[in-house]
Amino acid sequence: MGKPICKACLPAQPAIHDCPKCGKAVAGSGTGQCRPCIIRTAVEADATMVAAELEGEGARALWHGFVATQLEDSTDDPKRVKQIAHAAGFFRLLDQAFEDVTVIDAASMMQRIDGLQLRRYLLASTYVIQTLQLDLVQERERAAEQRRTQAIIDRSSAKKGNAGATLKSYAEWLTAQGVAPRTARLYLRAAESFSQQVALGEAGWTQDQLIQYLKKSPGHRASLTRFVSYCRKSLGWDVKMIPTAALAAAVRRPSPVARQVEQLHKAIAAASKMEDSAMPTKTVARILSLALDVPTAQLLRARNAGDVSVREDGAIEVAADAVLEPSDALYRYARRWAELGLRYRQHKRLVA
Repeated sequence: MGKPICKACLPAQPAIHDCPKCGKAVAGSGTGQCRPCIIRTAVEADATMVAAELEGEGARALWHGFVATQLEDSTDDPKRVKQIAHAAGFFRLLDQAFEDVTVIDAASMMQRIDGLQLRRYLLASTYVIQTLQLDLVQERERAAEQRRTQAIIDRSSAKKGNAGATLKSYAEWLTAQGVAPRTARLYLRAAESFSQQVALGEAGWTQDQLIQYLKKSPGHRASLTRFVSYCRKSLGWDVKMIPTAALAAAVRRPSPVARQVEQLHKAIAAASKMEDSAMPTKTVARILSLALDVPTAQLLRARNAGDVSVREDGAIEVAADAVLEPSDALYRYARRWAELGLRYRQHKRLVA
């Protein structure tokens, strides 16, 4: 009784039996479990031991939830036991890094668990991120923008003058105003460039200095407007932004600029005969290059690198520090440039 019988001894009966745990038919005449139940039993035994190691109740709850998710689908893959055992390492990390996992947010996750560990325990980290609804992509972008912003402040602080302290307080003011990190960094970069040009002191700059700067970099006007407003309202400086019409009049210069303007008019006239969706890369690049005084190669590099972006207010950054707002006459070309950039990246992904 209870001993297995070989198939030869029971020629008229199939050599199968029911799994004692789930009732599934199993080959052989013994009393063994089916493979999925064997795996489940092994995983549950390991899970119990791992749970006993975890001190935090929240970490244990996440661990049990993870194991239950992995066992939802019946599997006969013996690798499942090793996969879940490996994933336990991530929950041990969480238990050590956080006393209470319910307070974890994207920022604290990235501060205490580095990217290498998130990739090493990808199965477990993906489950935790989804369960806790953490947006690590947005947090990475925010952290990257914060580093770039700090680099601007550090560069300015390392130089003589008052620019470093002014830009630091300007960055804090932008944050307090609720300006998006990327937009704030663009504003700060324009302010840095301007501060270097005019050797910013404790009393600001002259109107002639502002005009001379915008003659060379007319695309910075939109980004500099916030900086001028901040210096006037918060620092009490006697400064103001030059009106667009006055700037246009001041920019009128003899050759070679006159020739560049003439070329721009011709390029725009030719493009005006085309539908926006039909304007080719060469045409749009030439117009933006002539209008913003940015080399075509620089525009193409920015587009190919995915640096062309649309801000929350609709303004489009076509290259570093070159921003066109919806009210600008050249906005249609900036919009087309952003579309061409998107199409270029989609094509690269398809052929990769």
